[in-house]
Amino acid sequence: MNMVGTRRNGFTIVELLIVIVVIGILAAITIVAYNGIQARASDARMQTAVNQIEKAMVLWGSENGSSIKGGLNSTVASGVSGCSDGVNGFFGTGTYICSAEENFVVTKLLPSGFSQALPNNTYYASSSGGKYSVMLYTCTPAGAGKWALYWTLQAPAATDSANINATIASCLNPASIRDTWGMRSAKIIQL
Repeated sequence: MNMVGTRRNGFTIVELLIVIVVIGILAAITIVAYNGIQARASDARMQTAVNQIEKAMVLWGSENGSSIKGGLNSTVASGVSGCSDGVNGFFGTGTYICSAEENFVVTKLLPSGFSQALPNNTYYASSSGGKYSVMLYTCTPAGAGKWALYWTLQAPAATDSANINATIASCLNPASIRDTWGMRSAKIIQL
């Protein structure tokens, strides 16, 4: 039997390993790209929601003055005109006895369930819907009618970090908004 001229069909172990490594690298690149796309899409939804909240706040201010009740230390559930006490804290319904969101829902400036439909706050309470994704605080030294609106992001840019740090400092709000509660961007709204 002459073995010199015969060739076996198939792949060598080295060829198989190279193919497996290439497939693994492509899969890793795809997963990273997909996660980045998801984070950017979530952040875009959040920015759209923040713009809606800002418009609702400005309309609220023109119709009801610069005081927005609801939030921390609220003691009475929302009535026909919204919250009667409480201020500062998470914006979303279900976080306090009465939340700032409830004022805007009662006056039809925002739809019911608005915050619940927002992307989750992945830094604080990732399985609670969006009720922990936005915070509203008074802007203390700037005068009446100035509010600091804070929101969470999954992939904040450098400008987002600069905005939240500047807003916390300017409004004398606690750093726990960023460090504990996971807010990643902010803006000051004048009513």
